Amino acid sequence: MDGSDLSDAYAWATVRPRVVTLSEDARPLWRIVRRYARILGETLPEAQSVFIERTAEQTLRVAGCLAAAECSEAITNEMLGAAFSLVRCSVQDAVRISKGADSPKVKRQPASLTDKVRARIEMNGGAATSSQVLPLRRGNGRGGQGTARNRRHRGTGGEDGPTSDRFHAAR
Repeated sequence: MDGSDLSDAYAWATVRPRVVTLSEDARPLWRIVRRYARILGETLPEAQSVFIERTAEQTLRVAGCLAAAECSEAITNEMLGAAFSLVRCSVQDAVRISKGADSPKVKRQPASLTDKVRARIEMNGGAATSSQVLPLRRGNGRGGQGTARNRRHRGTGGEDGPTSDRFHAAR
C-alpha cells in the first residue's frame, strides 16, 4: 500500500489552520444524526447512555477526518454518511457490551483434569495415544518421541495391548 495520498493529506491538513464545515447537502443528514443521538440518550438506561453521550460529536469528528483525508474543507453528505455508519456500529457495540454491566458476574469454573482428558480423547475420534492426551510441550529436546518409558513399552503387547499407551473414550 502506497501511503503517499495519506501523507499528502496530512501535509495539506497541517500546513495551516483550516476550518472544515458541513456542505449544504450534508445538513439534512446532520439533523438526523443529532436526532438519533438525542433519542438514544433519552431511551437507554443511564448505565448505557453514558457510553454514547457524544455520538453526534464523534460522527462529526470522523467526518472531519474523512474530509481532511480528501484535502477538502467541506464535509459532504457521503463523508458524513460513512462517519455515521462507523459511529453507529460503535454505539451498537457499546450498548451490547454494557447491557450486562449491572448483572452479577458469573465466575467461570476451569475444566477438571478428567474433562480435559475426555475432550482430548473425543477430539481424536474416541481413541488417543498418551502424546495426544498430554499437552504438547515444545522445546523439551525429545522431538515429540514421548518419555523414555513410553518409547520402551510402545509396541509391546500388540495393538492396544496391555502395555499400550492408547486411551479410549468411556463406552
